[in-house]
Amino acid sequence: LKATTFFEIGTGRGTASYAVSLIPEISHITTVDIVPFERKAQTAINYRPAVVSNKDIFEMVQLPEKNKIDFKHVSDYPIIKALSSGTYDLCFIDGCHEKSNVILEDFKTCLHLVKEGGYIIWDDYDPHRFKVKEVVDYVAEKYGYQCELIEFRGHLFGTQSPEKNA
Repeated sequence: LKATTFFEIGTGRGTASYAVSLIPEISHITTVDIVPFERKAQTAINYRPAVVSNKDIFEMVQLPEKNKIDFKHVSDYPIIKALSSGTYDLCFIDGCHEKSNVILEDFKTCLHLVKEGGYIIWDDYDPHRFKVKEVVDYVAEKYGYQCELIEFRGHLFGTQSPEKNA
């Protein structure tokens, strides 16, 4: 995609941002979550239960590329939107999966932040489990976007091939 800048909604443990930071062409990543960077939460590391914050995980990661990542909280949106209009080549929406209005607001945020000709990727487009498909289909029709379904989910977790239609 020739992207150099990446914006993510839904940091989680930071897996996507850390992975993207390893792409040499990527120079800057902003990731936003509802959980503050320093708040500890129950999660898993190496398949073992852990109570850590994203700050703790950041300190555990030994890769210098991690310094490309700027961790933000949703309360930072006004500043991000004011300073970053049309800044990002690639936006990844992996936030709320259950509330259509929240998913649509995440899209509107990315629409404001993505460069003309940039890309927006949605996670968990699933016809049976989440509201994401409903919102993506609405957005594609309303804005006339060209969309492509990349069947990717599932093969990392024991299935032999990606799940279909998701």
